[in-house]
Amino acid sequence: MLKSSLLYGLSLLSIAPQLCNGRAVESEKRASAALTWKALGGSIVGHPGIISWAPDRTDIFVRGSDNAVYHKWQLGNPGTAWGPSDTGFQNLGGSILSDVTVVSRGYDRLDAFVVGADNACYHGWWNGSYWSTWGTLGGAFGGDISAVAWGNGRLDLFGRGMDNAVWHRAWDGAAWGAWESLGGAVIGSPKVVSWGANRLDVFARGTNNGVYHIAWNGSLWSGWYNHGGTVLEDITPVSTAPNRLDLFVRGGNNALYQKNWNGAA
Repeated sequence: MLKSSLLYGLSLLSIAPQLCNGRAVESEKRASAALTWKALGGSIVGHPGIISWAPDRTDIFVRGSDNAVYHKWQLGNPGTAWGPSDTGFQNLGGSILSDVTVVSRGYDRLDAFVVGADNACYHGWWNGSYWSTWGTLGGAFGGDISAVAWGNGRLDLFGRGMDNAVWHRAWDGAAWGAWESLGGAVIGSPKVVSWGANRLDVFARGTNNGVYHIAWNGSLWSGWYNHGGTVLEDITPVSTAPNRLDLFVRGGNNALYQKNWNGAA
């Protein structure tokens, strides 16, 4: 069930065995302590990136007003205390221009991606014991990085280049490939979702404010498909099952619109 208090500025999550895609939203588990808004502190810019890599585990990443990356976590039912404290954050450093995008490839594993002050893509990871330093993955981007993990050893990144095309880079479990252009002419940040191994669906807002889609089938990329519409923000895609996609957008009249794919139409 969609909840209007959660719609604005947050992305959706699709979870299947061994898959964690995009950003997580608040769990459907409810406790009395979670029925009211709770201040979590900080001084932030943009939107939080949120992920869950295990039941009753939530990790939040934000861009601070000093442009560094900050992190906090909760382990337990809603209402459980947050670490490092209810209103405190762990400073992960960096100097960034974007929101923080985070994905999980498995239990106790997190990969975070940002656009740095030099417009390059940066990567930081948690391996269950410690945080890495930020490492550059190069490129030059506007907007946010979109990321998906469709398997334990696979990461795919997407961003809007300075040429307004969509660019892609992948980790195959051993090494990063090169950045490749997927073409297009887009505004904002592309968004990616995966409904199974070796399947990627990328959605972007075109320069005419329409919704555009390109897909990877395990062997090759499709061309860009125009889904039409007039949208005011980035597209939010979600997959709830193989061959199932739902798109949510804010239309030109500020209403919420949905479009879905069931594997055939």
